[in-house]
Amino acid sequence: MGTKILVREPRLIKEIKTVLEDGGVFDKSRRIQSHDGVSCLFSTGSLSEMRVLLKEYDTNKIDVVEDESEAVTRLVGLQGIVADVIGYDKSDLLETVPKKWSLYPPMVLFQGGSFSTPRWKQYFEENGRDKLFKHLSEKFFTGYTHYAVNQPIIETDVMRRPFNLVPLYGDFGPDPNEARFEDPMPADFKEAFWCTVTQNGICQEWAPRYTMFSRGNITEKKRLLDSYTKLDGHNVVDLYGGIGYFTLSYLTNGATVFCWELNPWSIEGLLRGLRKNGCKHTLIRVGEPFDVNIYQENVANGVKAFVFHESNEHSVERLFGLGLRISHYNLGLLPSSKQGWEVVKKLEEGTDSGCENAEEKRIARLIHVHENVHKNDFSQLSQELETFFGGTAVHLEKVKTFAPDVWHVVVDIKLKEMEV
Repeated sequence: MGTKILVREPRLIKEIKTVLEDGGVFDKSRRIQSHDGVSCLFSTGSLSEMRVLLKEYDTNKIDVVEDESEAVTRLVGLQGIVADVIGYDKSDLLETVPKKWSLYPPMVLFQGGSFSTPRWKQYFEENGRDKLFKHLSEKFFTGYTHYAVNQPIIETDVMRRPFNLVPLYGDFGPDPNEARFEDPMPADFKEAFWCTVTQNGICQEWAPRYTMFSRGNITEKKRLLDSYTKLDGHNVVDLYGGIGYFTLSYLTNGATVFCWELNPWSIEGLLRGLRKNGCKHTLIRVGEPFDVNIYQENVANGVKAFVFHESNEHSVERLFGLGLRISHYNLGLLPSSKQGWEVVKKLEEGTDSGCENAEEKRIARLIHVHENVHKNDFSQLSQELETFFGGTAVHLEKVKTFAPDVWHVVVDIKLKEMEV
């Protein structure tokens, strides 16, 4: 279910539309409506997402409400387009036409089970796929050329690989195999299918058959962008870089970021994102040298992102001796980032934490810890983190639900201040 943004002040319409577009949640398929001096914009985002994105606006000037009509309108619309091809008498197929989807140019991603029931498989075997999906691209998903079904990520896979993404239509490149997953060649990157998305004005790119993309992180990205706006001269450590979910947000606000990632496909996506967002960077692979001289030379050349393709356990030895002060640690791994807790503790013991150019006598350092946790255990998690890091839990952000009463949360731990 999407949302409606009711705007009572005309001068805000264009501004709010831009915010929604930058967040990748503006519903382009529906026109802005006006009635009795109130304009209505439509969003594909959830109510909680919109409240975060638009929290700076006066509630006397705008309202954010659930769009209860969207699911029905969208369902009827897509059903009708599908029926144009398969016939209106195919009720058993029309009843299973998906109600929700995500748009990642040039791919439409449906939820599990969409167009993949035994009856649909039989239909495609008898009639092929071209006619239906070409019709969808022409009449409903204009400009989109690829279609796939998204199954859940295997939680125990530390590489977070989308084994259960099932292509429906379009050229998704060569089929993944162990060699391509573990040790891809430049040709593999070139032949793979890549998607892009822009959220909060930041472009990200990834290969959907090899890496995941979490749309639900948009609110946490927005929180980082809004909460820590002046990071020039600050150093950030991102222990789980991925395709740049949070790395790119810190960089946008001026920080220098040191990030670690194991998955070679995530590394390639991150590098593409860095290039698209105009961020100068350097890649250090496992076993390659990195010392204070190499660091200083890169900084002198304008490098802001240091990308390490190796286990984050090497971060201690990599950063030791550089004389860095770290002001933010980001631990963005789910379902748990506990592996990184001990790494941060060792980093704190081996680095001068803080901000390089801070004029203040004392500064704060923050650890942003991501965990999946039951709502009844929020306080217990905060207390556990305070004890482990010897700091104070200053904020708990509820990002999204994973199961009934189980939340993806981010706990901000403020470490003891120290003299600069």
